[in-house]
This record gives sequence, structure tokens and C-alpha cells, in this order.
Amino acid sequence: IYDWTEQFGLAKEVCLMVIEYSIERKGRNVNIKYMDAVAKSWAEKRIDSVERASEEIERHERISGGANKILSYLGGYGRLPSKPEMALYMKWTDDWGFTLDSIIMAIEDIGSTTNTSFKYVDSILESFKKEGATTSRKISETRQKQTKTRDDAKELLLLLDMKISKLNLVRIDKF
Repeated sequence: IYDWTEQFGLAKEVCLMVIEYSIERKGRNVNIKYMDAVAKSWAEKRIDSVERASEEIERHERISGGANKILSYLGGYGRLPSKPEMALYMKWTDDWGFTLDSIIMAIEDIGSTTNTSFKYVDSILESFKKEGATTSRKISETRQKQTKTRDDAKELLLLLDMKISKLNLVRIDKF
């Protein structure tokens, strides 16, 4: 643990926070390797004060909590989100501007599909992002527009006496 101050350059107060945080996350029998990894990560992020450590803890809790809710929504009970899944969640929220609520709204009908991975959610959110729909309200408006376009296309096909089941109406709104 002294290496954290000497090699990583962490303040003693920050080292204590590493220990407290690790115990809170993993319990009293936390492995020293886990604490080393946390300390190294914080050093790489230049966390040099108690305030910055608190901000990092809050940020990590927000990301892991949100990613865990998405994982649970997709049926991934009993496990924590992986690092790639957490990275995707950070991309959606930090880079693209989605909130947890807007992500859930965007994927609310995903349960009926068989491919319920974060990568699949990523493709759904990317399409909403391209439409400029990152808020719950915009997602709802986009969905309504897409539904109307599909319904209009179905009605037209019925008038033309064509079989709807043979056409992919998912991206019909792009024509």
C-alpha cells in the first residue's frame, strides 16, 4: 500500500479512500490485487485529492449502476456489466447524450428479440442518435413518425394487393 504513495503518487487520504471504496465494493475480504488496480486506475486518472476521489466514485457508481440496469433489462441477471459494456454505456451517456430513461425507452420493445446484447442496443441507439433523438421526448416522436410511415406503407401495399410479410418495413421510412 505504501507503493501507492511512492510509485503512483497518491496522497495518503486518497489511499485511504481506495481502501474504503474497495471494501464497500467487494466486502471485508477484498483482494489486495483489486485495491492495487483501483489505486493504479486512480493514479492514471490523476486523482490527487479527496474531492476528485469522491467524484470518481460517484461517476463509477453512476456508470456501473446505469449499465447494470440496462443489463438487467436485457435479462442479464446475476452478473455485473463487463468493462466493454460499461464503456458502451459511457459512450451512450457521456458522448451521445442519452440518459438512462431515454436508453430504456429506446429499447423498450427489444425483449421480443433474440439478440439482446449491448452491441445490439448500441446499434439501436446509434440509429436514434442519427435522427437527433437522444431524449425520451424525441425518441417518442421518432417512434411515432416511424410507426405512421410503416402503417402508411402497409396500407399502400394492401391496396396494391402485395404480401406484407415478404417486405422488410423496418427502414421503409428512408425511402
